[in-house]
Amino acid sequence: MKTRILTAIPLIAVVVVVLYFRGVVLAATIAAISCVAVFEMAKALKEKELNPLVWVCYIYAVACAVFTYFFGLTYALPLLMGFVVIAMSVSLLDSKFQVPDALATVGILVYPVTFLSILLALGLKEKGLFYIVMAIGSSVICDTFAYFTGMLFGKRKLCPEISPHKTIAGAVGGTVMTMILLPFVTLLFGGNFHLTNMLTWLCIGFICAIFAQFGDLFASFIKRWCGIKDYGKIFPGHGGVMDRVDSIMFTSVIIYIFVAVGVI
Repeated sequence: MKTRILTAIPLIAVVVVVLYFRGVVLAATIAAISCVAVFEMAKALKEKELNPLVWVCYIYAVACAVFTYFFGLTYALPLLMGFVVIAMSVSLLDSKFQVPDALATVGILVYPVTFLSILLALGLKEKGLFYIVMAIGSSVICDTFAYFTGMLFGKRKLCPEISPHKTIAGAVGGTVMTMILLPFVTLLFGGNFHLTNMLTWLCIGFICAIFAQFGDLFASFIKRWCGIKDYGKIFPGHGGVMDRVDSIMFTSVIIYIFVAVGVI
């Protein structure tokens, strides 16, 4: 616990600085995070004897951040299709790569790289600070209160075959507290929460909390399949980059959908 807290303090400070400047600083940060995430995912998949084309993924990680910064997701998504074609074509030219390797490469291009570019796209919008705080805030609130609720009241396991420490009580506690706290957190960053739209915000908090936990569980699902405990050791007490952004990637997609359809 002490190690987690000591690591979290400078990590929060870095996030605050990046969100303050946003723009090119956020784009560069997402590009760097994407590259580390590619490394961690490729390393994990190699435990299952998969050999993704990491150099293609690294180039795409940087290119996706650049395209998203200058053009938004409008051009970033066709870029993804282009790199998928490149990955498939290159795998045909090198006998070392098999069909599972090509599919693993495509998987990394989508998750985590394209997911992270959606977080960047949110942050670059006119109300980007508001949107990105919602994506990160819902994940952090849910994760924090799920941890403490599960520690205090958790008896029945949620899905022990995927994540042995998660409990039903923790999942409920994290969801409820996200519904309660997310509207008030967003008020500080340009939100329009008031009593007349309370139901809408409760629903947003509920959906974000559910998918934050799905994001966490999906990353854990991959870890268990690969037979590893954490994706990395870059953050003492927290694991690797993928261990920190797993739920944020899912909530950023949900927030982006809400923005796209005009709910927020």
